Amino acid sequence: MGEIQALMQGFAVALSPINVALMFLGVLLGDIIGVRPGLGGANGVGCWMGITPGGATPASFIGYGIAKRFSPNKDNFGKGEIEGVLAPETAAHAAGTSALLPILTLSISGSPTAAVMLPSCGFRFRSLRR
Repeated sequence: MGEIQALMQGFAVALSPINVALMFLGVLLGDIIGVRPGLGGANGVGCWMGITPGGATPASFIGYGIAKRFSPNKDNFGKGEIEGVLAPETAAHAAGTSALLPILTLSISGSPTAAVMLPSCGFRFRSLRR
């Protein structure tokens, strides 16, 4: 009976909110630090594809290819490697965000989504000039 009480006490300490939060933080930081080198290239490609009329889908594919090429874990791509998930998402979000740069500077849309936003940006800028 003493073993069961010791086991229950150990679980109570291990699953305390502070220990669970520190465990989650450690896993999150470890993953981020481990995949950070692969995200830089995907981010750069996404920004370039957003500024030029490329879009998020080609940026995702190119970002995945860059991450796979420069990753030390190439064999695990396609099997749930976190780098293979984060790099295309990083590229797609960078492309979506940077697609607004041509609108803000030249009033030319860089993507279909930005083209929908173009009239509202134009009205907003006209009101700023007055």
